[in-house]
Amino acid sequence: MVYPAPELSEQAVRRRKTSEAAVAAWTTWEEALRGTENDAAKAFYRPCLERGQENRLRYRNLSFRIRRKRRWYCDLRTAGVTVVQTARWPGDVAYWQDRLSVPDSVATGQQGCELRFHLRTADDFARFLDAADSVLLEVDWSNEPPDDASGDV
Repeated sequence: MVYPAPELSEQAVRRRKTSEAAVAAWTTWEEALRGTENDAAKAFYRPCLERGQENRLRYRNLSFRIRRKRRWYCDLRTAGVTVVQTARWPGDVAYWQDRLSVPDSVATGQQGCELRFHLRTADDFARFLDAADSVLLEVDWSNEPPDDASGDV
């Protein structure tokens, strides 16, 4: 194997970005929570974090699992929380549309294999937690779009 002379390697142009982009914007959850204007979102995140909910500070998200599989992750945003449901079940679109304050926010993604929706109010957060902690524990999840799923949610 032939290596370049040390003089040439010093002149080489670095092609990759520096690791500055990898530095997290937040160092604590309190700092991250200050980035939202939605008090209901803060009130949702704090007890979840206190009880040890799986989270990633770097992305300001919480993960919710059923039988060790991540079924939802919640991303903190300025106006509230965007939820990504990572698998589907028949009737899931109607289920969430009937329970959320912004039913039009329910949309499919990833070729119909995911759902996205927004949580904005205290009722939205309470309904989501009730679903994630009890109501939807026995749902027959699939990574395929359900038969009743259309891409035009």
